[in-house]
Amino acid sequence: MKVLSIDQDEVITEGGFLYAINTFLRTNYVKEDFKDFYMQDVVPKELQEDFFKFLININIYKHCYFLDGAVDTIRLLNEKYDLVINTSYIIREIPYLSGKLLLQKHNFFMENLPFLSPNQFIFGTRKDLVSADIKIDDRLDNLKNCKTKYLFTNYHNTNLTYEDLNKLDVVRVNDWYDVKAKLLVK
Repeated sequence: MKVLSIDQDEVITEGGFLYAINTFLRTNYVKEDFKDFYMQDVVPKELQEDFFKFLININIYKHCYFLDGAVDTIRLLNEKYDLVINTSYIIREIPYLSGKLLLQKHNFFMENLPFLSPNQFIFGTRKDLVSADIKIDDRLDNLKNCKTKYLFTNYHNTNLTYEDLNKLDVVRVNDWYDVKAKLLVK
């Protein structure tokens, strides 16, 4: 059975981090307002300490949502592949406080993806070190140590052209229906 590694944030779910930014700053940003991966860069330097205290205490996973088709497709993929969710929980600016996010993320998986075993969760930052036959991620640097690479389209990677990706032997998938077509429909 082939090993399939899937990222969570901005691939399976999204919205929690953006909720935190908008709530803290009292703004109405949408993900298309961002071009870089690190949304928190929009928070002014003088407010960052307070923002990260706020972030660590609200449980962003209570404010995220599943991308359309994600849960049903993952359920089907789990029957065909040796599937793992390979996800980071460390916030760049507050690695020493990020353990709280690990517990929140773990509990989110347990409550919302009951067909997966906790043994299928890999929590870490160096996803490039995890070997799999197939990887789905929204960051190119995480698509290493695998034969088949799928870049999941999201706000921070839309600048990469199909030509760019083709040179790197990476295939773009725009949504979970693309994933389903590539990995389940044969």
